[in-house]
This record gives sequence, C-alpha cells and structure tokens, in this order.
Amino acid sequence: MSGGQVDVTAYARCDGGDDTAGLKAALGAVRAGQTLVIPAGVTCRHSSVLSVTTSGVHLAGPGTLLATDESASGVWIDADDVTVDGGLTLKITGTTRRWNTYEQMKLRLVNGRKNITIRNVTIDGSAGAGIFIGNVSHFLLDHVTVLNSQGDGIHMTNGSHDGVVDQATVKGAGDDGIAVVSYRSNREPCHDIQVRSPVVEANSWGRGVSVVGGVRITYSDISVDSSNAAAVYIAQERSYQTYGVSNVRVLGGRLVQSNTNSSVDHGAVLVYASESGYGVKNVTMSDLTITDTRDTATRNVGVVSVGGGSIQGVALSRFTISGGPTRSFSSNIDSGYSATGWTVDGHAVADR
Repeated sequence: MSGGQVDVTAYARCDGGDDTAGLKAALGAVRAGQTLVIPAGVTCRHSSVLSVTTSGVHLAGPGTLLATDESASGVWIDADDVTVDGGLTLKITGTTRRWNTYEQMKLRLVNGRKNITIRNVTIDGSAGAGIFIGNVSHFLLDHVTVLNSQGDGIHMTNGSHDGVVDQATVKGAGDDGIAVVSYRSNREPCHDIQVRSPVVEANSWGRGVSVVGGVRITYSDISVDSSNAAAVYIAQERSYQTYGVSNVRVLGGRLVQSNTNSSVDHGAVLVYASESGYGVKNVTMSDLTITDTRDTATRNVGVVSVGGGSIQGVALSRFTISGGPTRSFSSNIDSGYSATGWTVDGHAVADR
C-alpha cells in the first residue's frame, strides 16, 4: 500500500496460477478513497465471482482480470460511489454457450446501487451480458468497449434510471448490442437513460440498439453496422411481458447493412406493439441514414401492431435511405405515426 493506492500484487501473485483468494483479500483491504490498481502487464486469474463491496473505492487498470470458469466469471460492483477505470480489461479464457444468471454477467452493477462510474474499461468475452445494469441509479458508462459477449453487450433493466452511456463500442454481441428492457415483474420500468454516440457492430443475434419497455430513453448519434435483426427496435412485447414504451427518442445516426438474418424480417428500423392495454407512444426518430439493408427484407422501416397493441405519436422524420428492400416503409395500421421529409435513393418521397 502506498498512500491512497493498493497494488494488487501485494495480495495476489498474478503469475499464472489461481489468484482468487488474493484478489478477494485485496478487494477486502481497499478502503473508501483508495484505489486498487492492477498494474500494466499484470494478469490476475479468478475462478469465482469477484465483488467490490466497499463504497467509495476506485478499481483501476491497465492490467487484466481474467476469469477461468465461465459459470462463475462475473465481477460485481455491489457498493455505491465506485469508479472502475484506468484501462482495466475484464476477460474470460473462453465460453461454450450462453449463460443467464448473474454469476456469468462479466461486469454486473448490483441491484439498488447508485453513483457508479465505469470509464475506459474493456470487456473481452462474456458468458452472459457484457455489462449488466439492474435496478441501478445515477450510473455512467464512459468509453467502454464490449467484445464477443454471449448475451447482450450492454443490458439495462429492472427499473434502472438516471444513467448515461457515452461513446460505448459493442462488437460481436450474442444478442442486442445495447438494450433497455423493462419487464412487468419489475417494480417500475427503466427511465431517464441517455445513450450517446454508441457504435454497435456485427451482433450474431438480436438487434443493434433497443428499447423494449421504457420511459424517457434517448439514443443519439448512433452507428449500427451489420445487425442480425433490426438496427433500431422500439417495442412492447407480450411474449416477454414487458412494460410499454413512452417518450423515446432516436436522434441521428447511420444504419448500415441491417437485418442480415433472413429468418428475422425486421428491416433496419422496427416499431412494434403486441399486447392490448400496453403499447408504444410518443416516439421520435430523426435524421437517420439507412444504407444497404438486406434487400430480401420486407421493408427498411416498419411500424407494426399485433394483438391489439397500441401505437400512438410515432414521428419518423428526415430519413435518408439508399439500397436495400424495394419498400422503404410499411405498416399494418393506418394511424398513430407520421413519416416526413424522407429521401429514398436520392429522391424526396411524399409524407405519410
């Protein structure tokens, strides 16, 4: 220990063996206001979940925490006012399938916690979601990178609110790149979350960016390339018993080669409601450039209601579309939406 810093190698050898016991001792030793440092060039291996449980501590790289057992590969932030930064990498030796419990989420912000900052951190492989945020408030993800997660790259759920995701990069996710999901089994929907300048590329399943139940969610300046299903998906889903959507904005960005999976007919942008008594309302999307969506998709942009799901106040403005399906837009309802100021293959089209 030197001043406010604790060097992890004072507790863990980090020389190729299992460092779980030493890492847990180091995490237990660091106090509020101190920083636990994994130095450059140092890789510490852990075979069970690691937890930060002291409020006000700082966990920093630029070294690596390497999980060796995919079934217990998570790092949990289970305290308030915690910062993780400094180029830290959270890595896994390998995954064989998608796992679905908290122990396999590579970085988990634990229920009920607040004021957590994750900055300049890389997730390199995950057995579940790369970053899982459940019932957390006042969080910041700043310049995080998530690579090759089995589940969503970044998953926000269980009423998480007042959060910012700034300049995140997600590549090779096994499901949605960045997702806000609000199940009705949760006390309240997610709300007041901003996702700014995200880059999402080549997810092997699911959507690029999504809001499946949520209130006052904003995506801005998005870049989504080679999404498996829709690049942008705003929905209420009966099958997953989600809350409805209201006051969601998608403001500016580019969608390239969307909906690569021919078995999922989404197109580049899909607004969807599927349950009576719930629905999608007050959604604004503007200034999206859509290029080369899979040309066998039904349309580039769709607004779809099934099962009595309500769609109201959906405004789609200033879309610029080139290539892709013959139809730029389709809907199975006659009202509840507008599409204005569109250009398709260099030609202005009539407003809807």
